[in-house]
Amino acid sequence: MSVAEATIEFRLDPRAPADATLLGRAPLPLATWLRGRPADEAPERLAGLYVLCGEAHRQAARLAIAAARGCDGANDGALAHLDVANAWERMRLIAQDWRVARGLPVLPLDFTAWRAWRAAPDDAALRARCADDLHRHVYTAAPTDWLARYHAGAAETSCGWWSDNLPQRLWRMPLGLTRSLRATDLPAAAARLAADATQASLPDLADGPVENGPWSAFADDEPSLATRAAAQLARLAETVTGAAPPPHAAAQRFADGSAAAWVDSARGWLLHWLRLHGDAITDYRVLAPTEWNFHPRGGAVQAFRALASEVTASVALAAVTIAYAPCVACRYREVDADA
Repeated sequence: MSVAEATIEFRLDPRAPADATLLGRAPLPLATWLRGRPADEAPERLAGLYVLCGEAHRQAARLAIAAARGCDGANDGALAHLDVANAWERMRLIAQDWRVARGLPVLPLDFTAWRAWRAAPDDAALRARCADDLHRHVYTAAPTDWLARYHAGAAETSCGWWSDNLPQRLWRMPLGLTRSLRATDLPAAAARLAADATQASLPDLADGPVENGPWSAFADDEPSLATRAAAQLARLAETVTGAAPPPHAAAQRFADGSAAAWVDSARGWLLHWLRLHGDAITDYRVLAPTEWNFHPRGGAVQAFRALASEVTASVALAAVTIAYAPCVACRYREVDADA
């Protein structure tokens, strides 16, 4: 079973792009895969299954298991390295996924540094390696300098390479949803995930779908694709320079004995929920950022509809992919709505 096998598909009739629909990925059968397994196996199994953001999945599983056992796993030091792992994942996203979305060759990354960190975490060494790669390949400036320009309101203009074929007017046009998932929403989101298995693939809050990504930490009343992409670069710069706050993580145990946990991942808030019988898993659910953003009524499909009315579907798809950073492949298919 591989997450890479899943695909998100936009469907549109070229005569009516504003009516485009989105077919999200089916949730992985985690409950079947993990049922009966000892709880302590879950963190490593899930980190191996979810190749992207594996460390975030490992820590979310660990925290949820601890909560189900009535323990607090948030203060044992294991979360200390999560922000550096997230920085590497964000850099890989920008150097590889963003480039692939634009039909360009990926940028070279020093994977030996990542493998060395996995064997013996040296946060300072990996931060320095990331900062050097970002300086040479992405920011064309030291991350500290780029971040200063970003907070001064000027850095966004230096990243026009995000989508060469999309007019700047569209890149900066308010698109998608204005409501983003906040840290204060997470207990309610976890409770909804515990109560309803469909929340793992069609999540929402009481007031409807919301977006979930690094841009949640950078308030903007009228977010554009440019502000979303710039926020991802800013969050990365904060992490490699040590300016980011510690990654937020928490867990809660419900009255029925099940438990949920959430952590900050490279792509946004990640939630895990599980139920144990003794020390064996009986049910498991994962809610990733992609499911929030690529909800059939979510921000990505609304942005795609607006852009596909102005440019080709392939250009619209590339821009949406960059801005919303899905963790699986996206494609579009032309259909005849009258057929």
